[in-house]
Amino acid sequence: MKKILLLCAMVIMSSCASKLVFPVSNVAPAAEITVKIKKDDNGNREINLNSKYLSSPDRLTPPRASYIVWMQTEANGLLNLGQLETDASEKGSFTTVTAYEPLEIFITAEDDIAIKYPTGQEISRVKI
Repeated sequence: MKKILLLCAMVIMSSCASKLVFPVSNVAPAAEITVKIKKDDNGNREINLNSKYLSSPDRLTPPRASYIVWMQTEANGLLNLGQLETDASEKGSFTTVTAYEPLEIFITAEDDIAIKYPTGQEISRVKI
């Protein structure tokens, strides 16, 4: 009976969102960044990224215009997911849905939000 309950608990936990913590950044060491990835009923991945204590990109050296969230996939290569905006209290959030399975998610500081490949400073990276 205990084995059945343990197996059921493992199945339920595996269907829930996985939460990953980004490692401490050399560029923004105070930043605390997490990402939750959840697979929906259609097989898509919902990505929710949250940051605390991440200063505005214009305070970096050199100053940048924005933070960009990137995803490395096996099927479709590198994707610019969009801009991570931070508020005056140094909190940020980013949510998107993708059909691709992420291998890595990382954040860079960039001058252009529509770029196809990262050119700026990498803030942090997490492998899925």
